[in-house]
Amino acid sequence: MVSTGKGGTGKSTVAAHLAGHCAATGERTLLVCVTTQEDDDLGIAFGHGRSQGAQELRNGMSLYRSVVHGEPLEPVRDVRPGLDVVPGGDGVTKLLRVLLGQQAGLEPQANLHAVQSLARSLAPIAADYDRIVFDTAPENEPLEQLAGSAAAWLIMPTRSDSSSVLGLRRINRNLQIVRNQANGLLRTGAAFLYGSDSRSTIVHSDVKRRIQQLLGSGVPVLSTVVGYREKAAVYAREHGLLFGEIDPYQGHQRNHCSPDGKPREHCSAPQNITALAEDMHMLVREILQYCK
Repeated sequence: MVSTGKGGTGKSTVAAHLAGHCAATGERTLLVCVTTQEDDDLGIAFGHGRSQGAQELRNGMSLYRSVVHGEPLEPVRDVRPGLDVVPGGDGVTKLLRVLLGQQAGLEPQANLHAVQSLARSLAPIAADYDRIVFDTAPENEPLEQLAGSAAAWLIMPTRSDSSSVLGLRRINRNLQIVRNQANGLLRTGAAFLYGSDSRSTIVHSDVKRRIQQLLGSGVPVLSTVVGYREKAAVYAREHGLLFGEIDPYQGHQRNHCSPDGKPREHCSAPQNITALAEDMHMLVREILQYCK
C-alpha cells in the first residue's frame, strides 16, 4: 500500500512502477487504485489492457460496484504482461460518499464492516495474484482505511518540505487505527524521499532525521531518492509509459504500440529519462527488500 499525507509526492507514480516491476519479474500482479483521480501512469487511456465490462469500469466503477453492491471485482486485464489494474476515478468518488454516509452516526461494528469492504471484494480473486499493490488517495482517511484493511505493508513517500513530512504522522496515525481495529497484519514498511536533487545530501539527512522523530527510529527511511526531473516525468505520464519503457535515443516506447497496433510516431523524449528510470528501479528494489 503506497500512501502519503499530502498530494504531489510521487505516490501514484511509485505505485505504478512498483506494480510494473513485479509483473516484469514474473509475479502475477494486481494494482488497485483507491483514488478519486484518474492517474494513468500505465496508459490505460491509450488502450493498454482489456476489460470484459463497459468502458466506465475503467473509471473507478468496478471498485464502486464491487464494494457497494457486492458485484465481482473486474480489473482491466493485461495492462502489461502479468499486470491487471482496477482503475480509480469518478466511481471511487461515489464510493467515498457511500463510505462517509455509512460511517456517520452508526455503531462501531457497522463502521468496521464498511472499512473491511474492499478486503471482502478482493477475497475471491486474491489467490490469482502473487502481489497486490494499492494506490490510495492523499489526505483522505476513509479511503486510506479502506485500502489499509486489505494491505500488509504501508509505504510512505514524502517531499522534503515540512508539510509533506508532517503528513506522514497523520497517515501513520490513521493506519494505526486500522491495525488496532480492522487489520492487525498491516505493518509500516518504510518511508522515503521523492523528487529531490540527488546532490542535496544535507537536506536528505535532515528529512530522514525529521521522519524518524515523527514516526520513531524503528521505521526505515530508504536510502534511494528519485531525483526531481519534471520534464521527463511529465513526458512519461502523457504517453502512458513507465520510465524504463522509454528509449531516449528513439523518442518512443520500447515495447508498446499505439491502440491501433502501429508504432507511435517519433517524438523527442527527454534525455534524462534514463537517469529517472535508474532511480525508480533502485527505489522499487529497495521497497521490495523491506516488504517481505
